Amino acid sequence: MIFIVTLVFHILLGTANINISKLQCPLLLTMPNIVILIAIV
Repeated sequence: MIFIVTLVFHILLGTANINISKLQCPLLLTMPNIVILIAIV
């Protein structure tokens, strides 16, 4: 679980560097969004 979250954050920081500012608040507040992002990626 921790590995997956770390991997997703690496993907966000690397690929969606611009979008992370938009997703930063909901990402930090709600963990399920990370699961949704995994499904998208």
